[in-house]
Amino acid sequence: MEKRSAARELAFLAVFQLPQDPEKFEKRLSKLDFHAICLSALRTLADHARSNLNKAEAFFIKTERTLMEYQINHPLNEPLEVGSRSVPLPQSKDFLDRIDDCYQAISLLKESLQIPEIYWHYNDIDIQNFTLNLLDQFN
Repeated sequence: MEKRSAARELAFLAVFQLPQDPEKFEKRLSKLDFHAICLSALRTLADHARSNLNKAEAFFIKTERTLMEYQINHPLNEPLEVGSRSVPLPQSKDFLDRIDDCYQAISLLKESLQIPEIYWHYNDIDIQNFTLNLLDQFN
């Protein structure tokens, strides 16, 4: 992630954490305020990421169960007393929906992985200064 992009991302996250009180809003944003605002925004992002990870896990578990049940209950496996053999994958809407769920889970996981990168950029002085300049424009 380029520094300017990282600063814009941080500013976007932080703008929702800025004080709503007009008197506080008029004073210049200090470095201390900036750090508190960014940490609050990063915590919010981390909570969102945890939620995404839980959703992704649920999607994968549901897909795994669907596949297992399909394989176990498939007519080719009914006569077997122990174990099961591989069977062709179904082409049903339900199964295709499970595949879509997996793609959605992967998207949620990718989104969650952005947090460490944003945090890493947050510690860069140039990015902090550029982000502060962007946030000052809201004053």
